[in-house]
Parts: sequence; C-alpha cells; structure tokens
Amino acid sequence: MGDMKATVDRRTFSKTLALGLGAASLPDIGAQTPARKLHIGHTSITWLNFGGGGGSAAGRGAAGGGPAVDPALIETIIRDISSLGFWGVELFGNVPVVMEDHAALGQLFRKYNNLPLISIVASPNCGDPAQLKESIQTMVVQATAAKKLGARIVLMNASGGRRSANYNFNEHKATIANALNEASKAMADLGLQAVLHQHTDTLVEKRDEVYAIMDAVDTSVMKAGFDVGQLQKGGADPVQIVKDFLPVIEHLHLKD
Repeated sequence: MGDMKATVDRRTFSKTLALGLGAASLPDIGAQTPARKLHIGHTSITWLNFGGGGGSAAGRGAAGGGPAVDPALIETIIRDISSLGFWGVELFGNVPVVMEDHAALGQLFRKYNNLPLISIVASPNCGDPAQLKESIQTMVVQATAAKKLGARIVLMNASGGRRSANYNFNEHKATIANALNEASKAMADLGLQAVLHQHTDTLVEKRDEVYAIMDAVDTSVMKAGFDVGQLQKGGADPVQIVKDFLPVIEHLHLKD
C-alpha cells in the first residue's frame, strides 16, 4: 500500500485488507522458501484506549500485564473482527485470564462464528533479571488460559524499561537474549510458539538490534513475529528484514 495517496484510519485499512485478502494464499517473497498459505487475522489494539481510565480494574490485577479489560469492549472487538471476515483475533494476555471464570471468552468466540483466538501478547521482563522469574510466571498463567481457547502464538516485546537517550543496547544484549530464551522455553513447555515482536521504545527497536537478538537467541524455541510498521518507524527496511528471517517467521503485524 506504499503508493496510496490518501491517509486512511486503522478501521478503513483493516476492512480493505479483509475484503482484499481474507484467508488467501499470498505469493512467496523468498525465492528459496516454499510458498505458505497465510491467514489474515486482526489484533485487538485498534479498539483500545491506552490513555488511561476505562475498563475493569480487575483487568489490571493478578492477571498481570496488558490494558484494563472491559468485557463489553472485548465483545465488540470479537464481533467486529468476525463480521469483517478476518481469520482470527489476537488479544492481550490478561484478557483470557480475566474472562475465563465463567468461560465468557469462549462463549463470545462461539457466538461470533467460532472466531479463533490465534495469539496473545505477553512478555518477559528483559530489563531486570530480578523480575524475570515473576514475569515468566505471569506469562505462563496467561498462556495457559489462552491455550485452552485455541491460541498457539505468544508475541513477546523486549519489555522491562523504556529506552532513554543514553540507552546502550550492547550493555543489555545478553540479559535481553536470556530473558527471551527462558520465556520461549516456558511457552514451548506449554506447547505454544513464542515469537519476538520488536517495537519502538522497547529494548529491541533498531535494525541492528533485531539482527543481533535473532542471532543470539535459540531459534529452535523462539521464532520471529515482527511488526513491519514498527520496523520502518525504527528506521529499518521491513521488507529486507522479513526476507532475511523468512524461515523463522511465524507471525507478522501488517501496517499501512
């Protein structure tokens, strides 16, 4: 969509993508890689307000990281994504935990055409080794609840601190790689696939950081789940990075 002249909002782009691609087979972009059938789903983030307020306080409780959970909004998200014809949905990891007491989330998926839950966002603390164990325990709780609903992918940001002006990636590389490896092993033990979801303002943002971390981690347990828009925002060429890591890509976020 690089030649588009007009700016479109997220919902317009999403609807256009759904109508144009659906669950189509897309052409292979790597000459040496077998063609793969790609399913186009949608993340819940389009509907969420990160400005604070709103939602249930329970969504911030023992379930751990993620925006506050508003059950009515979750139903809206599932209804809209299903009605647009997307293959499945991605949610923040605390959502299945908050809503699992009465099987509410499963009921919503069944209500709206059996929309599949494909993935959740749940991340280890990559900045503070003292908090790594607790953060992985939170991930295990979230991933266990999500797996019961059919999820198979866990997207991991390199969270645990924001980048400051004097952030030195090389000083943190070993800690980040260890955290991602340990979290990925925990997800693999549950039968789920963990992927790196690099993002601006996290500890892995720039081109060289992506390559360095992917070279440092154990790709037998951790794959790639890049956000192409955030790659470009971070100053990288997303097409080249996708081509370079295509054999280990399990998930992508597409952006206009």
